[in-house]
Amino acid sequence: MDTIEKRIQAYLSKLPKEQIKLSKINDIQERINDGFGLEDFIRDEIEKAQKSMTKARDILQFDFRDAYLDADELLEELENEVKELGIAEPPKVKVLKSELNKLKSLENKLENEIKQVG
Repeated sequence: MDTIEKRIQAYLSKLPKEQIKLSKINDIQERINDGFGLEDFIRDEIEKAQKSMTKARDILQFDFRDAYLDADELLEELENEVKELGIAEPPKVKVLKSELNKLKSLENKLENEIKQVG
């Protein structure tokens, strides 16, 4: 009977360790499952980001560039009209030229930022 008691004691002493191991295994499996479960959410966010980048590219390519080109064309027309009239260039024209150059720089900066994002 002494051997049976020793075996029972040995078994019982191992039991909590086995339960801890099983608990850790369950915790690990749960975290792995959580990771796999997040795949759809991540893919949805990637899709939203791709749509946003497409929209940003389109706004830059069409709306922003149209605004720049229209302003550039109008400024050129104004400069030609001033020359035809033989009057001095108004000070505001220099300001507009400077702002147009800043707008072009901004376009380049935005284009680079879009390229960096992807």
